[in-house]
Amino acid sequence: LAERCQSLAVLDLSDNLIGPKGAGQLAAMLKRCRALRELSLGMNEIGADGAQRLAAVLEHCQTLRKLDLGWNKMAAAGTAKIAAALPALPALSHLDLRENKMGVDGARRLAAVLADCRALTLLDLGWNYMSDAGATVLAAALGECSRLAHLNMNENKIGPDGARQLAQVLGQCVSLTYLDLGWNRIGDEGARSMAALLQECSSLAYVNLGGNYISP
Repeated sequence: LAERCQSLAVLDLSDNLIGPKGAGQLAAMLKRCRALRELSLGMNEIGADGAQRLAAVLEHCQTLRKLDLGWNKMAAAGTAKIAAALPALPALSHLDLRENKMGVDGARRLAAVLADCRALTLLDLGWNYMSDAGATVLAAALGECSRLAHLNMNENKIGPDGARQLAQVLGQCVSLTYLDLGWNRIGDEGARSMAALLQECSSLAYVNLGGNYISP
């Protein structure tokens, strides 16, 4: 199969529980998939080891536009490996890293390379428990993502401080139409920050602030 995949453009192996071993075997094949545009590996429990193996070959997939690694238990270590590989993907526009428990350390590693992801239009970081600290480091980097249209950061334990930092920067994302900060902890103070963002960012068409302890 590896020798026949030079023309492969879309590969979806979501929800197959391939694990770290399967990710390693897949990585060996991906070296030859130089026309690959979409790679979906969500819900495979590849872990940090599998992420490391995939990251080592992503430089061969320079036409990649979509990378879905959600729900894979990569943690901060695995996220760091994937993040380090992202600058080698100049066409990447869709990045899904939700439910990987990256935490603050993983968010920091991702933030360090976002400025190099100039084609990025969709970023899904939901369910990663990064807290205010993680949201703050990401906020500083998101201002560089001028094409970003869709941002999901739900279920991240973000409080008022993180919401304020995000609101101050997301106004620079003139293409932003979708923002999900649901089920965080932004409270009334964070809601006021989001209200100010709505006045500044006229492109926003969808905003989810559900489950955030906002009073009537």
